[in-house]
Formats: sequence, structure tokens, C-alpha cells
Amino acid sequence: MLKMKKTLGISLAICFLMSVIAAAVNAAPGNGDSKHREGHKEYRNNHWLLSIK
Repeated sequence: MLKMKKTLGISLAICFLMSVIAAAVNAAPGNGDSKHREGHKEYRNNHWLLSIK
């Protein structure tokens, strides 16, 4: 029983650390990504024009 609790605790700690790292990576500013993101947003807004063909 103690071994199972220890394994579960370690697994939860690893999952927590991975979620914190993922949140930090998503919140970090990119290097020149703003132009790409704006272009992607524009494509999403105008993609219906491309599907008319």
C-alpha cells in the first residue's frame, strides 16, 4: 500500500511539473512570432474565400 501511494505521488508531481512547464512555454513571448500569428488569424478569418473555388 505504501509503495502504491509513493508511486502515485511521484506520478502526480511529474504531471504537475509538466503542466507548469507547458503553461510557462505558452506564456513566453516568441521571437518575431507576431507577424506569423497575425497572418494565421487573417487566414482563419478569410479561409472561406479559399473554399469557394
